Amino acid sequence: MIQSIVPPKSNALVFLWPCLALTAVQKQPNLTFQTNFLSAVNHWVVLPKNGSEQHYLYGYLHFDPAKGIVFCLENTLTFDGVWKLNREPKSYVLQKTMQDPSMKVALLPKSIQRAFHLPEKPAALGAIPSPKTADYASQLGYYLNQIEQSSLAVPLLKKALKKNPNHAELLFELGYAYNAMARYTKAIRVLEILAKVAPSQKGWQELGYAYLETKKPMQAEHCYFEAFKSCQNKAEIQKIGQEMQAVFIKMGAFSLANKWEKIAKTGKITAQ
Repeated sequence: MIQSIVPPKSNALVFLWPCLALTAVQKQPNLTFQTNFLSAVNHWVVLPKNGSEQHYLYGYLHFDPAKGIVFCLENTLTFDGVWKLNREPKSYVLQKTMQDPSMKVALLPKSIQRAFHLPEKPAALGAIPSPKTADYASQLGYYLNQIEQSSLAVPLLKKALKKNPNHAELLFELGYAYNAMARYTKAIRVLEILAKVAPSQKGWQELGYAYLETKKPMQAEHCYFEAFKSCQNKAEIQKIGQEMQAVFIKMGAFSLANKWEKIAKTGKITAQ
């Protein structure tokens, strides 16, 4: 059933379409706005209405490493007993970077996607990174960690690691996520693997942090020494030296505190 109606007015966004073609779906799925948008990447979604607006915005959520999670507007969706989806082609692309991590969206039901022959993703997006690659997963994991959503990063990274068990960035971001969630034992397991397959300064430091939080100062000290073997930044060495000195003083390990005090003053690594 094809209907043509005048689009409702919106105070938020104004679209100028000379002809608005909508198609209705007879079987009505419910739209439930219960999905955190961070969990809806690479899906067609519907945004909640603002105030008294009569229509919903629908589009595609994708991840842009330079911008974060981006909503690519496709068109509008209305409901007056049946769902009506606007299908009018546009000559522009409107994208919005999602900012509020608490925002809930509705996943566009498969029945509507099939009824309106929606593509896998909007043609306007062109070639976007495949969500199936390890690099994509590590970049998205990094983004989620940086916005303090590590609980969402963990399942994504674990899934990617099943196919890429030695991928350095996946291992690091998963270890970082576990540390952020205070799951230090799991962080140690992951970061120990990283130390074997692809040792790095940041990996050793993250592992050292996990050992400190589990009250294992000797293992932590070993990790920091390993990290600084390749570190040429004197200021960074001094900063970590001060932090380690404070940690060991608090723990009552004064001989270790004295060793790190010298490092903090000189910016030079001494033998263990």
